[in-house]
Amino acid sequence: MSLRRKAVPTRPVMKDLLLFSLPLLAVILLQSIATWTDTLMIGGFMTPQNVGLYNVAVPLTHLLPVFLGAPAFLYLPLMSQLYARGQNEEIRRAYTVVTKWIFATSLPVLLVFALFPEATLNIVFGSHYVAAAPALRILSLGFFTHNLLGLNGVTLVAAGETRFLGWSALAALILNIVLNVVLIPPLGIKGAAIATASSLALRNVLISVKLYSSMRVHPFTRNYLKPAIASAAVVAVIYVLARDWATGAQLWLLPLLFLLFLSVYGLTVLLTRSFDREDLMMLLAIEQKTGVNLTKVKRVLSRFV
Repeated sequence: MSLRRKAVPTRPVMKDLLLFSLPLLAVILLQSIATWTDTLMIGGFMTPQNVGLYNVAVPLTHLLPVFLGAPAFLYLPLMSQLYARGQNEEIRRAYTVVTKWIFATSLPVLLVFALFPEATLNIVFGSHYVAAAPALRILSLGFFTHNLLGLNGVTLVAAGETRFLGWSALAALILNIVLNVVLIPPLGIKGAAIATASSLALRNVLISVKLYSSMRVHPFTRNYLKPAIASAAVVAVIYVLARDWATGAQLWLLPLLFLLFLSVYGLTVLLTRSFDREDLMMLLAIEQKTGVNLTKVKRVLSRFV
């Protein structure tokens, strides 16, 4: 009678596993500390009322990273396979197209938060919380650096560069604490928002620089930048026309502005012919995963490639 022996990881395998996973655990812990740093330091320097105002703005800005969550589940296994095969060009293409889609879908949310923060807070929480509008505007710009640069951290995970992610998270936390100490006393919750936005921007820039230096991967192609620049003028006109009456508007204003900004960006993508063949491949992948027939959409978009 033979007994099956359980597979036990060897020491080198366990060492590699720990070296890979411990920095990711550190990233989670450091991000958790950073999340509470602003609240604790505002409470230390200011009043509970200011803490309440700040904590109204923060949850809204957490809507922006949501747009990165769904693609990440499919993106990480794909990147791991491509990296194992040494297909850097395919990694660059996939990273570029996924980042462009993340940017396109989340940009309208940023525009609503950054251009109409008073209206957003008034509609969602009431007029008593409109004082948090500057913090909402600044925080939304900081969190949007995730969307602007895409799944840069996930790409580094696929490449095994988890230690760098840990160091970048530590650098961001240190900057956040230092700026909170310096900026909260004179600027209040606006200073805390600047500290968080700056630390988020620093971390994303560090990760993207590392990604480019090691793999020559970045998202900034002509077709990524053209529609964003072209739509800026139209968005400016919408802001000038709507800013005077937006504060007292009803709940329907937020989805209306979202759809309006999304339509403007979508039209500029078509008019500037900013679609790539990889975008059509992305639609094909969505079609296969969801079972939704996108033939007509692909046929129309193929004319603008």
